[in-house]
Amino acid sequence: AKLLGIGPHGIILPDPLEAQQDAMEMLPLGIVRMALRSTVGQLAVLTGAAAEEKWVRSLLLAAKDDFEKLKPGGPATVPFLYRTLAALGNLAGPFPGANAASEASDLFHEALRLSTEPRLGRGAGAIGGAGRKGLWRAQLLTAYAELLEESPDASQRMPEIAGMRAQAADALGLPERPSDQGADAAELAEKLKTQLEVALSPRTLRWAFVYLPAPEQLRLHELPSE
Repeated sequence: AKLLGIGPHGIILPDPLEAQQDAMEMLPLGIVRMALRSTVGQLAVLTGAAAEEKWVRSLLLAAKDDFEKLKPGGPATVPFLYRTLAALGNLAGPFPGANAASEASDLFHEALRLSTEPRLGRGAGAIGGAGRKGLWRAQLLTAYAELLEESPDASQRMPEIAGMRAQAADALGLPERPSDQGADAAELAEKLKTQLEVALSPRTLRWAFVYLPAPEQLRLHELPSE
């Protein structure tokens, strides 16, 4: 918690002044801290711990803030933004009121938009089957579909839910999908849900959370003396 800057009552501590950095246990602003904050927050949401831990939302917002300050451009780091937004979208639902519904929807729509930007892969709409990029997008689509299933107008949004799950199956490059011949949207959505639960197994999801930071350059005072 100290490394991530989580203080008492789940409050995220401000960055220390440079002169205080060595005396603080918190990681300095950087890609590693942003990635750790985002990953820990995502895992808390995925495991259901976020419902009881107030620090989760604060940590995800801090990861988003770190990302916006750093503006990383590498293919391994750019996806952290939309994955963080998706986790925040999960925290905003399931829709207890109009404001929460709007907030969750806005977060997921922004995450979906970012997940298909050309700089993240081979072009918009070309993410499917692209290794972990496809896995991250499938996670995002599946999470949004599950959230919509819990909304008051879920029955009217079944075609949208089924469509998202079909896109998730495409993103994973699944060779076979349930046939939509003669099936209504609710039936197709349920069949796809079952297939995706198998494809997005805990073992597969562990691979989605692996992050190996690039080696950092040593500063002058860190070099060994002769």
